[in-house]
Amino acid sequence: MRCCRRKMRRCCYVAWKTLPLRMQRHCDTAQRLAEMLARHPAVAQVYYPGLDTFPQYALAQRQMARPGGMIACELKGGMAAGIAFLNALQLILRAVSLGGLRNAGAAPGEHDSLGLQRARAPTSPHQ
Repeated sequence: MRCCRRKMRRCCYVAWKTLPLRMQRHCDTAQRLAEMLARHPAVAQVYYPGLDTFPQYALAQRQMARPGGMIACELKGGMAAGIAFLNALQLILRAVSLGGLRNAGAAPGEHDSLGLQRARAPTSPHQ
């Protein structure tokens, strides 16, 4: 039991010690990905606090040291294009919730909290 606690303390120490670097890389990667998505011809809109096109960009600049790692986007072609995009991803897990430990992607308008189909309901003013 003592060995497990020692090992756990060591893992926690390493995790905390490297957290600032991991968060910096996390935010840097998200910024580059958001910029790439914003330039892509199949993307209608990108929502990321680090982009100056983000509706609350000025507020995010005042309140946030870094814009974080969560990106949302709308694809031209609506829900069908979004689902095809999610299905084509290789490193990102398709998920209902984004609150896990792995990279995850979700189509918010695809299902509601009860798992009912909502694909016909508009999810943005662009549809």
